[in-house]
Amino acid sequence: IQKLSSYKLLNVEMEASAIFTVAYLRGLAAGMVCAVSGNLVTDDVIYEGVNTGLVQGWEDAIAVALEAIVRHHSRHAHG
Repeated sequence: IQKLSSYKLLNVEMEASAIFTVAYLRGLAAGMVCAVSGNLVTDDVIYEGVNTGLVQGWEDAIAVALEAIVRHHSRHAHG
């Protein structure tokens, strides 16, 4: 984590590469929206207790993803 942090990387996740690879192989579009749920450098975890900020972040991420799908579909649905 320290080495990644030294490169100024702000996000580490595990699923996007699989999603983008499968989409590419099948000729599909793919996207990703991330929400922060912890800090690997400081070991802070924000799952404990009621965390309205985290819940709001997830809801906002879902709304952004759905809007992106709608926009992508409207641009490409008519050929």
